[in-house]
Amino acid sequence: MAVTLPYTLTPDTNADATQVMANFNALREALEGIGGASTASDVYQAGVLTSTDWIPSGGGVTGGTGEIKIEGFGGAAWLPAPGGGLVRTFTTPATYEKLKPPALPASGGYRCIAEEIAASGDSAVVTLTSGTEQVSEAAALAAPPATTAGKMQVRNFVLHNTAGTYSIGGLFRDRRPWARGANAFQKRTSGTITAGEGLLDATNLALRIECTGVPVILSLHVTVQSTSGVAGMLFGFQADATNIDGMGKNGIGDVVVPETNATAAGYFSWTYVPAAGSHLFQPTMFGSAANAQVLSSVSRPIQFSVREDVRPSASNGTA
Repeated sequence: MAVTLPYTLTPDTNADATQVMANFNALREALEGIGGASTASDVYQAGVLTSTDWIPSGGGVTGGTGEIKIEGFGGAAWLPAPGGGLVRTFTTPATYEKLKPPALPASGGYRCIAEEIAASGDSAVVTLTSGTEQVSEAAALAAPPATTAGKMQVRNFVLHNTAGTYSIGGLFRDRRPWARGANAFQKRTSGTITAGEGLLDATNLALRIECTGVPVILSLHVTVQSTSGVAGMLFGFQADATNIDGMGKNGIGDVVVPETNATAAGYFSWTYVPAAGSHLFQPTMFGSAANAQVLSSVSRPIQFSVREDVRPSASNGTA
C-alpha cells in the first residue's frame, strides 16, 4: 500500500516537528481509511476470519441442484497468503453467493465439500471443491478434498444426496490454519433414550474434530429417570469407535436413581490424549432397559463437548 506523505524529510538533518507530525497524521488517516472502507472493525492480524465465516446460510442448499448459499464475512483484515506473508483483504458484511461444488454425490452418497479462499488484491474470494464420495457423513468428513494450489481451506461440511435432493449434514470441520485447538459442543433436546448398551446417540451426539495432539477434555451432562425402582446408568466415551482407555462397560461413573419416576443428573469429564488429526468422539452408556432411561428435552438437554486442554495459537481444529 503506497501512502503519499505531505513532506519529504532529509536524512541526517534536523526535522521540523510540524512536518513530522503532519507525516504521522497522514499515515494514520490513510490506515484508518482502509479500515473504514470495509464499514467494519479492522483487525491487523491473522485469524480475523472466525469459525462461522462463510458458513452455509439461510436456506443453505438448493435441494434440486446442490447449489450452496454462502454468507461472506465482513471487514478488513490481513490474511496469511498461501505463499507466505500477509495479504490485505476486504469483504462486505452479509454478502451472499450461490456456489455449486464441482462434484456432487450420487443418490445415497456423501461428499465432503471444502470452502477455500484465495486472498488476492482487495478481496478474499471463496470457492468450493469436492472430496471423494463416501457411504456416511462421518466417513465423508474424514475424507476432505486436497487443498487447491494457491488457496487455503477455511471450512469443511458434508453434502448428502437423497434420491436427487441435496442436503447439508450437521458435522463441520474448521480448517483455518490459525484456528484454535479442538473445541466443539453438541446437545440433544428431544426423544428420551431407553437405557441399553452402546453409543448414547450415534447420530446427534457425535463430534468429528481436528486435534493437535495435546490432551482433550470430554464432558457429558445427562439426566436419568427410573421407571420401576432403583436404577443405575454407567457412562463413558469412545474415540474412533474404540472405548477410550479401555473403559468398556465400567465407564467413568454412574447415575443412581433410588425411587420410581425420580430423576438424577450426572456430569462426567475425562481427559484423553489423541494423536494429531481428525477424530470421531462419542459418549457411551450401559444400563438396564427395564428400569432406566436418559431424559432428553429442552429443559433437560443431553450435553456433550470436546475441547483441547491447551489451545495452540496455530492449529487446525474447531473454534
